[in-house]
Amino acid sequence: MTIKEEDFYSQPDKWAQANDGLAHWLGLQHLTTLDVFILLPLIPLIVLPIVLWFPWENWFWRERMPKQIGGAYLLYCAFALWHFDARWWLVLLVVTIAAGLCAIALRDRWKSRRQADL
Repeated sequence: MTIKEEDFYSQPDKWAQANDGLAHWLGLQHLTTLDVFILLPLIPLIVLPIVLWFPWENWFWRERMPKQIGGAYLLYCAFALWHFDARWWLVLLVVTIAAGLCAIALRDRWKSRRQADL
């Protein structure tokens, strides 16, 4: 039995093994490294619904929801949904909510600057 040069390249590298393991865990067929880098910022979405139901986390809903960060984060979520070929209506819904949050954040910032000038 002789070893050929193709035998050295037939084994997947560690990145490919990790990507395939994550794809299997998520129920997808295959993930590239770019797909993994797109998914990494979405990890807080796993924890966010759990944490927001804690009784000491009512500030998020009632007092000061971070609209500037929330709008940009939802725009990124819409990009990730589009990248992974989600349904068009879901991407459009997330973009609409994100644009609304961004508009509210801009309005609040404009109001605070205008009140500071008076």
